Amino acid sequence: MAEGWEGVRFMDVVSAFPELPEPEFPVTTICGSMRYFDQMIECARNLTESGEVVIMPFSVRQDDEMKEKLGRMHRQKIEMANTVVVVGAYADISTREEIAFARELDIPVAYWDVESYEELRTEW
Repeated sequence: MAEGWEGVRFMDVVSAFPELPEPEFPVTTICGSMRYFDQMIECARNLTESGEVVIMPFSVRQDDEMKEKLGRMHRQKIEMANTVVVVGAYADISTREEIAFARELDIPVAYWDVESYEELRTEW
């Protein structure tokens, strides 16, 4: 990250320029245990078809350096979101940390039932 930009959210920078047009589509970041990767793809497809820009994790590495880097990258993805959607019934430690991070930033968190996309909307 460039020096002096620590703690600055992407959406804060965008909102600092009110003359810019509002984005046409909301941004949603998907979080969850990678054991639900197939369900994340299904959720992303549904959200995309409903008119949302979707950001989600795509890589899992076990070495500490890459795992830490991927964690930082995913937090940045959360910062870019209007909404965070958690996929799956099980939330591992990193998923719980991501939920807490989104809430700290006042980003709404929704939960996607792996069996029924419709349940997501009722919880927003």
